[in-house]
Amino acid sequence: MNFNHDCWILDTGPLLEQFPVESLLRTSTSQDGVMQPPNVTIYTTPSVVNEVKSEFARVLLESRIHGGTITVMNPDPEASREVEKKLKKTGSWWILSPTDRDVLALALTLKSRGNPLIITNDFELQNACVVLKINWHEFNRMGTKKPRIRDQITWIFQCTTCKRKYKKLEKQCPNCGGLLKRKVKKARRIRD
Repeated sequence: MNFNHDCWILDTGPLLEQFPVESLLRTSTSQDGVMQPPNVTIYTTPSVVNEVKSEFARVLLESRIHGGTITVMNPDPEASREVEKKLKKTGSWWILSPTDRDVLALALTLKSRGNPLIITNDFELQNACVVLKINWHEFNRMGTKKPRIRDQITWIFQCTTCKRKYKKLEKQCPNCGGLLKRKVKKARRIRD
């Protein structure tokens, strides 16, 4: 884990997979030869809290919130509008859940105050992080890395019947009523 970030934002996936918050906060880092714990604040959004339905994960999350390990915070409305504006251009807006959008907006909110890092195992959220220039780290149950996304994707939506293409996802094709499927419009390689 990279401790060069002063705040972490947890998506739902790592919370369901029992992300080891406390053990990572106790991990010492070396700065000028002096070992010290990282100076990190951990955040999540109310919508993420609402998505945690597993009884064990819920109890663990609530104890972390009440113990002050995790802070629940709403994103600024202006940050939410910026997320919407930028992600509609790439088609990601219609793919991401409202919770994913909140996590991204919270990262933009906190970006004005520091250096946030989103911890997620959601490839669509990682793709949106690349678009918004937000740092992210992938995580799975065992604490090892999952495969990283390699390309930032721009999406279009194409009718399976008439083959017309649209920039936003609709319930059905406005032209013929057919089913819309997402397709890659452009893939850009991400530099490590």
